[in-house]
Amino acid sequence: YNPPAAQPYNPPAAQPYNPPAAQPYNPPAAQPYNPPAAQTSMPTSPLELLRLDVTQFQNLEYDKIERVQKLCRFASSSLNFQDFGACLDNLQRAVNLIRCGKEE
Repeated sequence: YNPPAAQPYNPPAAQPYNPPAAQPYNPPAAQPYNPPAAQTSMPTSPLELLRLDVTQFQNLEYDKIERVQKLCRFASSSLNFQDFGACLDNLQRAVNLIRCGKEE
């Protein structure tokens, strides 16, 4: 048996690469920042801001102190997302836990 003679491989001619034309980048329109309305009078101290009577604080157990710290961390974290409602809610829970021993 005589195999047929091998034919040399001739690859097709290389086609030049023509990338598509670059499209201009059009960034989205910037949204203007509207700050909240200014308060008419600022509190003189943090305690006045929260309207706390420090003489009425509860002696908190360690687990409740940990919970207050966690609520304050949650409040701080929510500011990173400008979620002021969640921030105030967590701070109010922390204050209630300090005042009454309950989160309500």
